[in-house]
Amino acid sequence: MRPTAALAFSLLTACTHAPTPPSTSTPPEIHRQLLATRPADGAPGQETQLWLIEYPQGAQAPRHRHPVVGVGYVLEGAFESAFGDEQPVTVRAGESFIDPPHLEHRLFRNAKADSPLKFVVAYTIPKGTPVFELADNRKVQLERSESALSLAQPALYPETMELNPLTQQFLVGSVREGAVFQVAADGSLYKLVDDPRLISVLGIAADARSKRLWVTSSDLGASVKHGPEGPKKHAAVGVYDLTSGGAVHWVDLTALAPDTEHLINGITLDHDGNAYVTDSFAAAIYKIDAQGRASLLLQHETFRGAGVNLNGIVYHPDGYLLTVMKSTGKLYRVPLSDPGKLSAVAIPSSFAGGDGLWLASPERLVLVANKTPTASANAAYVLHTDSSWQRADLDGSLPLGDVYPTTCAAQGGKLYALSARLDGWLTGDATKRAALLAEGPRAEIRQIGSLSP
Repeated sequence: MRPTAALAFSLLTACTHAPTPPSTSTPPEIHRQLLATRPADGAPGQETQLWLIEYPQGAQAPRHRHPVVGVGYVLEGAFESAFGDEQPVTVRAGESFIDPPHLEHRLFRNAKADSPLKFVVAYTIPKGTPVFELADNRKVQLERSESALSLAQPALYPETMELNPLTQQFLVGSVREGAVFQVAADGSLYKLVDDPRLISVLGIAADARSKRLWVTSSDLGASVKHGPEGPKKHAAVGVYDLTSGGAVHWVDLTALAPDTEHLINGITLDHDGNAYVTDSFAAAIYKIDAQGRASLLLQHETFRGAGVNLNGIVYHPDGYLLTVMKSTGKLYRVPLSDPGKLSAVAIPSSFAGGDGLWLASPERLVLVANKTPTASANAAYVLHTDSSWQRADLDGSLPLGDVYPTTCAAQGGKLYALSARLDGWLTGDATKRAALLAEGPRAEIRQIGSLSP
């Protein structure tokens, strides 16, 4: 945001509801309140929106853009801001500013560590257009391609996929081998992480800033490795150098939810380098900070059920988590400032079999589902919200055939889904698994859509 000459918004001085003090150990939640709208004079189809924005101490926005000019005024506190390659500026209470359109807002944060930031900003914008979008904000067009990248190694049974931000190649985590592989353009594989402590890998998350890779480890009795705890008792996360694959941290999670079965599943990272991990059997979400210190963020009866429950998880830049229950297909919103105030997202239907989640923008979420005893579809769905994920509508869906997709990731403006027919491997007995190994099924990475601004 750029400072301007003095600009008065005296009508807003009464809008001073106090922000909730944030936890020092979790990213604080940013609050946005639409105060007023009115038709724009002389501009059919457009309206002027007046927003009140609150940043608790420590809050920082992700890189983003605004589609139109915004004019604002700082009520309390101060912020540090920079657009494009410009040098940062500080704007304080009593000063005004302008948001230029389309230019990347690479830095915006509360400049004070001990007090909140509160400001108002007005936009004149076409009706239905978001006033804020991530710098890499993209719309998703689902369309399955017939071409697919076949992974060279048979019977790998990968469940998770992530783009390596350092090489722009896909990474996949193997249930059967308990390792992480980097995938070349021809499908050949390089084993990046080969830690004997990893049993089955169900989730990976790459952090470009720290150049680290976070890897979940579970034991479903479906790996060539076996943990000393036995099936459904192993619960850990390994942290590795994203370049060398060398171990940085090993985090044992079993003590955080004792006397229960475990399935460490999805993982996501916030902008401070903290990780959040779902436990499908323990009805829990764990937090691990950048130093490898773990804590129980939330354990809730809502997350209990038959079979696999909590699964995919993503961090939203406004300071909350979105996670899906595979068993019920329900989507939940978990505020990090107060995790106990979780809420179900109002969705048009359940997405039973919901597995992987990918946040395309603050308003769009891709959900990949696979067949389960209670779900009959292998499919990808695009969900859209205009209410900060209090509710969501379906933008589109794409059947994916008999391939058991588990997750998706983007590369070069295209969206890809991962499949290895993992359903047969996870549900099979020893005889069936021997037959599958003899068959040697190969995992595929298939394009399922394109991304556009």
